[in-house]
Amino acid sequence: TFKALDFVIYQAGQKGIKLIPSLVNQWDEFGGIDEYVKWAGSSGARNTFYTNAQAKQLFKNHINNVLNRVNTYNGLKYKDDPTIMAWEIINEGRNTGANPTVIRDWYKEMAQYIKSIDGNHLVTTGEEGFEENSYSSYYMTYSNNYAHRAGEGTSYYLNTAIPEIDFAQIHMYPGAWAIQPGTESLAWI
Repeated sequence: TFKALDFVIYQAGQKGIKLIPSLVNQWDEFGGIDEYVKWAGSSGARNTFYTNAQAKQLFKNHINNVLNRVNTYNGLKYKDDPTIMAWEIINEGRNTGANPTVIRDWYKEMAQYIKSIDGNHLVTTGEEGFEENSYSSYYMTYSNNYAHRAGEGTSYYLNTAIPEIDFAQIHMYPGAWAIQPGTESLAWI
């Protein structure tokens, strides 16, 4: 698996493409956080990934292995490779039903850990932009307020205010969120 990733990074570098690899996935398709919960021996829900000490340590071990991996094609450690623009901590992290400070604290811990190993790359959260808190100066009213009141246990504003988070991003799915073309869809662009 890592040799395939080595090749992708090498080829991207040859073509001048910058990458933002994700370090783990919220979703099951590529292992995802459920695997860490199982490996940690937790019988709890997937949300325990963000609080279980053993699951967090297993993830830190993975981070350390990835960042210190030596690419078999160019001889560079990933943490030294200029092809990598940033590390995305988790693809679309959520902590459904929980207080958003739990995942915020987890993001802070993981971002600090990444920065302790790799001072060359940016770090981002990798989230969809969900907001559980009321920030009236930012809040917009739409017919479907899923992104602002999704019940996903995460706060875009809290997470992106972490000093170790270098830039914010949003994964947007206006069609899936039932934002109708010709109404407020342009406000999302």
